[in-house]
Amino acid sequence: IISINNVDDQVGFTPSKITIGAFSDIYLMDSERSLLSRILPNGAHVRTVGGWGENGELFNSGADIIASYGLDIFLIDSDSHRLIRFDRQLNYIEEIDLLSLEEPIEFPIALARYSSGEILIADESNAEVKHLNLNGQIISVIGDEKYGEDRFTHVTAIAINDEDNIGVIDNSERFLVFNKSGRIMWEKEIKGGGQFLGSINSDWIISRSNGDLFIMERFSQKVIKQKNFFSKRISDLTIKDERIYAIEEDVGTIWTTLILIDE
Repeated sequence: IISINNVDDQVGFTPSKITIGAFSDIYLMDSERSLLSRILPNGAHVRTVGGWGENGELFNSGADIIASYGLDIFLIDSDSHRLIRFDRQLNYIEEIDLLSLEEPIEFPIALARYSSGEILIADESNAEVKHLNLNGQIISVIGDEKYGEDRFTHVTAIAINDEDNIGVIDNSERFLVFNKSGRIMWEKEIKGGGQFLGSINSDWIISRSNGDLFIMERFSQKVIKQKNFFSKRISDLTIKDERIYAIEEDVGTIWTTLILIDE
């Protein structure tokens, strides 16, 4: 357990989103208070930025955060339609107006990133996933009307595995896997539903908000045995180096646990 009681001098910092940087620094977003914090792996607070607004480091409806392999941190602000880029120390670098793109993203809701620096953004307004480079150029659109009966209805989570395949949870009950060019490889019903998605190597890890974890494969859904269980519901979950980090809902405590996959 990593305590975050001292994340910010302001009382009441309650993170809703988490991502882990290249050097295991922990980045937390308090969506309600429009704050973004960096803490060390031992929980020591380093810096908090943000605040309510629609320019620069300010945001008013933070939806997701992700750390890139290039040491940058990306944040999507839904109502102001922006992708905001920070460096590892949380210095503001730049932003992209997602509504002005050739394929506009009106209400971004989820983020994933490739090691090459390209970004995936799920758009809540039209249930699509846009693949773009850091210049804001759209490379491809996944899950739109050309996918027919495989079109998305409401993207819950997106992730990329070590093979550069794209995993998508649609409407908390359907899991789909695409290659990097957007061709669907397979899909499977999520028995019991799932809200959070990550990967370990090429394996897909899905979690529910009650903390249940399982591996999703093309022909099976295997429960991950847990020695200890989360005491409360979780508000977000991320995976780095075979370690899961999860935030307790309303409290903000970070639980971290190592996952061992028996091949």
